[in-house]
Amino acid sequence: MKAVSGLVATALLLALTIAGGVLLYNYVYGYLAGGGSSGGVEVVYAALYDHGPVKELYAEVFNTGLKTVRVEKVVLIQNGSTVVEASVNGVSIPAGGKTAIVVGNITASVNNTLPLYLRIYYDGQPSKLFEVFK
Repeated sequence: MKAVSGLVATALLLALTIAGGVLLYNYVYGYLAGGGSSGGVEVVYAALYDHGPVKELYAEVFNTGLKTVRVEKVVLIQNGSTVVEASVNGVSIPAGGKTAIVVGNITASVNNTLPLYLRIYYDGQPSKLFEVFK
């Protein structure tokens, strides 16, 4: 059996290294551009204001991803059950941007002694739960 010459071995090793680098670059860039596990929407502040018979939700939302996201709906959850589900179509948050989301005319009953949580749905994905100040 003949051995591979040093020049051919070096060329093969160089080609494999470049191909591996390209694959790794595409994987990492695709992970970051797609939001990855650390990207997406993050609630910075959320409060529920009581105006007598109706309430108003105010939330500041930050886009931690590298692309614009479109917010679809907000959901208020208390004691494991959905209290309010409101559509907010038309709200877009640019990459690295922050926006306020206001949902008015909330007439659902909210127990002030139990914690209330907010989840935002964007581009078909849910955000992490965030406790709402009451």
